[in-house]
Amino acid sequence: GEAAEEKDDRYYIRKSDRSRFRIRRSGGVCIFTEKRTSSSEGLEANEEFEREISEDEIPALLENTVPYIRKHKKGWEWELPESGKSPMHAELLSVNRLGWFLELEIIEAFDAPPELIADGHEREKALLKTLGIEEKIEPRSYASMTTEDEKLDFGEYAPLPRR
Repeated sequence: GEAAEEKDDRYYIRKSDRSRFRIRRSGGVCIFTEKRTSSSEGLEANEEFEREISEDEIPALLENTVPYIRKHKKGWEWELPESGKSPMHAELLSVNRLGWFLELEIIEAFDAPPELIADGHEREKALLKTLGIEEKIEPRSYASMTTEDEKLDFGEYAPLPRR
C-alpha cells in the first residue's frame, strides 16, 4: 500500500503577546503557520497564514518564545474534488496517543462569503453522515486533549483562553 504521511508539529508561544504559531516538519519540508480559529458545533473555521521556511530560519523565529506543545500525526490524506467547488482535503490520522481522527478541510479565500463557508460545513457534515460518523465530531482541540506529559512547561506564558 501507499506509505503513510508523517507530520511533526511544534507549537510555540510568543512572550510578547502570547500569540501562538506552529512549525511543521513533513516530507523534508518545514512550514511556519499562524492561525486564528473560531468554532461552531465542533466545526472549525480557521484563517491560516502559512509559508515554507528553511531550517536556518527557525532559530530567529524561536527568539523570545516558549515551547508549548508537540503533536505527531501519522496517516493518509486524499483530495476529494467536487465539480464547481473547492476540493475537500481529508486525512485519516493517528495523533500522539489520542487515537485516530478524520480531519476534513476545505480551503476558501479569506474574503469568502459566509454562505460559502456554511456550504463547506454542510459538505463536511454530509461526508461524515455518508461514513456513518456524523455524531462523532470532537469539539475539543488536540492541545486540550493532549496528556500533561506531552504539554511543555511554559510557566507564566500560558496561552490566553480563546475568545
